[in-house]
Amino acid sequence: MAGWEGLWYLIGTIVLGMTVVAAVIYFSERISKEHATILIAGTLSGVVSIASVMSSAKFNMLALGGVTFVVAGGSMFWATISLGQDYLNEIYGPKTARSSVYAGFLGWLAGTIMMVWLLNYVPTPPDMLNLTEQAKSVLGSVARINMAAFVSYLLCSWTNIWVFDRMKKATQGKTGFYLWLRSVTSTAAAQLIDSVFFVTLAFAGTLPNSVLINIVIANLIVKWSTSAVEIFWLQPLVNNKRKNESDLTLAT
Repeated sequence: MAGWEGLWYLIGTIVLGMTVVAAVIYFSERISKEHATILIAGTLSGVVSIASVMSSAKFNMLALGGVTFVVAGGSMFWATISLGQDYLNEIYGPKTARSSVYAGFLGWLAGTIMMVWLLNYVPTPPDMLNLTEQAKSVLGSVARINMAAFVSYLLCSWTNIWVFDRMKKATQGKTGFYLWLRSVTSTAAAQLIDSVFFVTLAFAGTLPNSVLINIVIANLIVKWSTSAVEIFWLQPLVNNKRKNESDLTLAT
């Protein structure tokens, strides 16, 4: 399909990202029901760190309807994090979901501190000084993008969890259509905040306004498309968890 080549990359990214996160959630519950939340939060922390690096290191092009959009690499997977947050919120509550956000932030902070220490204070072999200087130059040039990614991540995640929890109470915890409604609404609102804040903080003053708008639109296309179909992974995970809990209750 001429002009729509990016559609297949978009679909592939959504399916891959959602399936990986869903598989982690499923196997975390299977491995240890008592510590599943820790395993899920740890995985989301890793996804956050990788997505942050990719937001700084790589840009992708998506051709949709004859228009070429530019997308920060990490943004292609940011929205899949919402699947984990929504699952934790639905099953374990907003407090646990917020803990996964703090885990992501602390993981990024710890990694940043260690990287700064290694690059700036630990001696480097004389014949490798050029490599170290190149690494410092690259990390320094993307520091603003990296910081923007995490500020927007925190704002986005808090919004997603807050809206989801309020809608869950308003819909009395009903699943099916109501689970889809609260997941897509909370994620869409959160990703709007994420895209606007990230692009503004990361690129304002360095790129033309037309390019900034293009990046925001591209991010929203990816993220809103992901949130619209999240229910196809979220609903089976919720059903499986509640069925296991019901079977356990009957067994006892």
